[in-house]
Amino acid sequence: MNVVIYSLLVVIAYPYVIYPCLSFLISRFKTEKKHPPFYPSVTVLIAAYNEIDYIRQKLNNTYALEYPRNLLQVIVLTDGSTDGTDLAVTADGRAILIHNPERKGKAAALNSAIGKIESAIVVCTDANTMLNKDALVELVKHFEDPLIGAVAGEKRIITEKGSGGTVAEGFYWKYESKLRQWDSKNFSVTGAAGELYAIRRELVQPIPPDTVCEDLLITMRVIANGKRVVYEPLAYGTEKMSETVVDEWKRKLRIAAGSIQFLGRMKMLKFFSNQPLAAFQFMSRKLFRWLIVPYSLVGLLLIGSLQVFQTDDRWILIICIAQFFFYCWAVAGWFFSRYRGLPGVFFFPFYFVMANAAIIAGTSQYIMGKSFVLWVRVKRS
Repeated sequence: MNVVIYSLLVVIAYPYVIYPCLSFLISRFKTEKKHPPFYPSVTVLIAAYNEIDYIRQKLNNTYALEYPRNLLQVIVLTDGSTDGTDLAVTADGRAILIHNPERKGKAAALNSAIGKIESAIVVCTDANTMLNKDALVELVKHFEDPLIGAVAGEKRIITEKGSGGTVAEGFYWKYESKLRQWDSKNFSVTGAAGELYAIRRELVQPIPPDTVCEDLLITMRVIANGKRVVYEPLAYGTEKMSETVVDEWKRKLRIAAGSIQFLGRMKMLKFFSNQPLAAFQFMSRKLFRWLIVPYSLVGLLLIGSLQVFQTDDRWILIICIAQFFFYCWAVAGWFFSRYRGLPGVFFFPFYFVMANAAIIAGTSQYIMGKSFVLWVRVKRS
């Protein structure tokens, strides 16, 4: 049993500690290419569902970005919006509106825009995500390199307000940003956040309309086609954190279900044989988190609970006791999650446990046939 406990601990630590350290060390021997100014034509696709509170601000934000106006096209996709989002876009008059009266999901909305795109580069972003002034310039400069097929921007969470349990979300994305910078420098990032990414027009192909995590499928297809997906932290989108832990839980359930759906649709064996380096990154960054870590945590908890009373190994005893305090800390984080003002680091154990529990729950719900195609608007504080 001691060997099993040690093995489970290594498996859990691998994607969160061991691989990041390895990626960091490798990145120290890599040099980044300097990109000269590059100004291809750009289409900004803004996905919106009942975003009347944000759409005017988003349009103003988009047209204030530093980029030549004669090279910029803006398309707003209002998928089944019923709150007047489409009317607000029409009244503004600057962007092209594609309004689907029947709500079909983000993937279907993106498919409906493909025929309207006239530019060399497509930038996908959400209506509640505000971009920094140089975002477009920083994203598209990478496309001067023909081997780069897509560029992931940075996601930043505004953490001034919100319930305590969601504050850790902002810290998590800072951690993710560092990992993506190292992975990008080494070869490629394995997927981009849908809040902000850019892709070559010829690589934008229709996807199944019931796709849950369309950003993951679209950008992983880029890698499968022999191109790189790089990360640009100087191009970032900011959005407010989830208002409640329940909202964040629902969001993570959807991501978990979409991840499992992706594995069923991506030709993984072909991908692993054709792109071994990217496959290693994908396995280390994604597969371990989706398929191994959550269930290893359950196994470690069950075995450790039994072994703590039987072992003579001091290190096993330390691991079991540390695990007990970790989960007590997580429970305390859940209990205080409704309160504001506590530092985000206090909620790390709770956020970690919640994220892994959501993977198990979301996977189970997807396998049992629950649909996650129509995303639920997460309230932002």
